[in-house]
Amino acid sequence: MKLKHLLLLISFWLMAAKGESQTLLQTMAKADSLAALGNNDSAISLYNRVAFFGDDAIKEIVYSKAAQCHLAAQQYKEAANCYELASRLQQNDSAKTKAILNKASCLLLNGDYGFALADLYSIKDSIAPSLLKSKLFYQGIACFGIGKFEESEKYFIASIHNAPDSIKQKIHQLFMENKRIHLSPNLARVLSIILPGAGQLYAGDFKNGLSSLLVVGGFTALAINTAIVYSIPIAALATGSWTLRYYAGGFQRATTITQKRINKRRQKIYLEVLGVVGG
Repeated sequence: MKLKHLLLLISFWLMAAKGESQTLLQTMAKADSLAALGNNDSAISLYNRVAFFGDDAIKEIVYSKAAQCHLAAQQYKEAANCYELASRLQQNDSAKTKAILNKASCLLLNGDYGFALADLYSIKDSIAPSLLKSKLFYQGIACFGIGKFEESEKYFIASIHNAPDSIKQKIHQLFMENKRIHLSPNLARVLSIILPGAGQLYAGDFKNGLSSLLVVGGFTALAINTAIVYSIPIAALATGSWTLRYYAGGFQRATTITQKRINKRRQKIYLEVLGVVGG
């Protein structure tokens, strides 16, 4: 009698486990359908439910699927987190490497260059050629993003080591052009402190430079004239706050404008480098 009850209990447990497995698979299938329709938020919600109740084998699949949905929704940080969870569950070294590379790509898209580089450094070079190429390419992007331009050039060229020398030389020329960007936001600030508008002129923004020079110069002339006609305290009260406002704003804008000019030039070079490497 006891044996009969034990067999019934085992049978019931197996049926329940099978039913739960089918329910999770059905939920995952529904999430897949929603993801295919572009309903990423709903799909992610279902994937999270499956991951919560599923075993490691199911979680390994679900985390990658959820990451793809986050990526499609441009939620790069969340996608990176999902790929991190997926990488921890991978039993195969190649699959683990792919998950880490996917995580790094999401971090790069999110502008987290330093974190991406740290993950990329954790990957050994003794991997499949296609994976190594992706690793080196991502390292080139990450190093460019944090201003390590010499290392960036090295990684970009290494990622296309089989390319003709003319292609590699083109990349080198672009990085040499990047090195010739000598604009300094601090120098622009100092110049505008000494002479209003000089920092903007230094950065090549002639319109704002002349405008700053004329406005601050006009208020200064007005302050001097008021001081002569009336008195220095009256001049200070009448024009001092306006003069200081435009004067301080001028050298602050000079710093911002110069940095934007640098970023614009480097962005142009960066896109050209990607075009050469990707071409």
